[in-house]
Amino acid sequence: MKVLFLTNIPSPYTTKFFNDLGNQVELTVIYERDNASDRDSDWSKTEKQNFRKIILRGIKVRKEQSISLGIIRHLSKKYDQIILGSFTTPTGIIAVLWMKLLRIKYMLFSEGGIPKNGKGFREKVKKLVIKKADRYLSTCELGDQYFIKYGAKSKNIRRIIFTTISEKDIVSNHDFIYKRKNKLPQIIAVGQFIKRKGFIHLIELSAKINSLYPHEVMIVGSGPEKKVYQKFISRNNLFNIRIINYLPKQELLQYYRNSDIFVLPTELDTWGLVVIEAMTQGLPVITTDTCVSGTEFVGMDSGRLFKFGDNLNFQKHLIELLRDEELRLDMSVNNYIKMRDYTFENMIIRFMDAISKEEVNK
Repeated sequence: MKVLFLTNIPSPYTTKFFNDLGNQVELTVIYERDNASDRDSDWSKTEKQNFRKIILRGIKVRKEQSISLGIIRHLSKKYDQIILGSFTTPTGIIAVLWMKLLRIKYMLFSEGGIPKNGKGFREKVKKLVIKKADRYLSTCELGDQYFIKYGAKSKNIRRIIFTTISEKDIVSNHDFIYKRKNKLPQIIAVGQFIKRKGFIHLIELSAKINSLYPHEVMIVGSGPEKKVYQKFISRNNLFNIRIINYLPKQELLQYYRNSDIFVLPTELDTWGLVVIEAMTQGLPVITTDTCVSGTEFVGMDSGRLFKFGDNLNFQKHLIELLRDEELRLDMSVNNYIKMRDYTFENMIIRFMDAISKEEVNK
C-alpha cells in the first residue's frame, strides 16, 4: 500500500510512528517546514528514517505552519491513501481544496481537538475542510465530537491510539512496591516552557504550600518562559524546585519512575502525550479539563482534573495527593492497568486497520 501523510514539523514521537508505519506500507511523509520557531534544536533531532521524507518550501507562518502551493504537485491518485495530519493550516487547506476539486479521496487524522461554537470565518473554513473527508482518524471521544461538529458522519470515524510509549517502556507492576515510600514526595511536570502550559502556576503553588507539605518539584522541557521560572525561583529562594532542560526519551522515563505525582496545569492541550507517558509509568496525574488526554483517561481512580485558573481546586488536589501516600499508590496501580496496552505496537495495528482498503470500502 502506498501512503502519503502530510504533517507540520518533524518530531521525535512522530518519527518513531512513521518509522514503524514504514515497515507496513510504502510511506511518504511531507512536512510543512523543518522546525518550529519555539522549540530547541535538540527536540527536533530524529533517528534514521524508514520512509521517504519531503520538506516543503513556503512562507513560514505562526510557530509550526507554512503557506506552500508546492503541496499541490505531490497530491495525486497514485497513492492508495492520503492522510492529512495538519488540515487546518494554510498548506493543509490548500491540499484539501485541491483534492476536492480533483475528487481525490483523503483521510483526516487528529491527535485530539476541542470543538468551538462554529461561528466566524475560521470556523466556516474548518467545516469546509473537514466535511466529506473519506475517513476520520480520532484518538478520543472529544476528537470524535470535534469531527462531528464540523460535518463528519460518525460512521466514518475510526478510533486509533496515539502514544509515544513502546511495550518495553511500560513500567512493571512490581515496580510500585519500590516507590519512594516515606521520602519527600517528588512532583514532575513536562512540556514546553510557554505560558499556555501554566507551569508558573505550579511554581507559585509550590512556593505557597511547601512549608506545610514539603515536596520537591522538577519541571522538564525548554522554551521562552524558562527565564521567568528561574527568576521567580531565585527571588523566592525556592530550593525545592528544579528546572531541567529537555531530556531524551529514556532519560525522561527514568525521571517519571523516580517521581510520585505528575502535574500539567495547561490552559489547553488538544491531546497531551506527556499525560499518557506519565500514566504508563505509574504516576497519578493532576491536569486541567482542557487537556484532552486528561479528560479521556484521568478519572477519580487515577488522578484529578481542575479548571484552568481555578487555583483553589488545583491547590486542594495537590495537597490531597501530597498528604496521602496510599492514595498515590492506588492511583499508580490503576494507571498501570489502564495504560499497559496503550503502546506503539498496538497503535500501528489500530492505524493499519483504520486505513486498510477493506475498511475504507465497507
